[in-house]
Amino acid sequence: MGIHDLPEYRDYWSSDTALNVAYVSSKMSPHRYEKLCEYFHCSDPNNVDPEDKLNKVRPLLDVVGELYRRIMSLVQPYLLSYHHLYADNFFSSLELVEHLHEADTYYCGTIRPNRRYFPLRLF
Repeated sequence: MGIHDLPEYRDYWSSDTALNVAYVSSKMSPHRYEKLCEYFHCSDPNNVDPEDKLNKVRPLLDVVGELYRRIMSLVQPYLLSYHHLYADNFFSSLELVEHLHEADTYYCGTIRPNRRYFPLRLF
């Protein structure tokens, strides 16, 4: 299941201190984990592309890419005219800010401190 390779997934919540992983057991219950595994799927296991190393998350990446394209299409009429775009942390990314800046459009938005590729020195 990741960093800690245990014989059974339920061992993460074991009362045996040799098996229990406090980081996992303190974040969610085994029941919640089971429900997430049951309902959350990013890919179709019947349609696997062995050449695509990101196959398991490809549908999720496609959605994120589509979201970026939608944002850019929505702001298209306002590009190159020094407008200001305001958004919340769901939309904030360094790539988006760079593209908007190149198009003479300003961006103001919140961002999560753990956002990937965001320079920590800006916090």
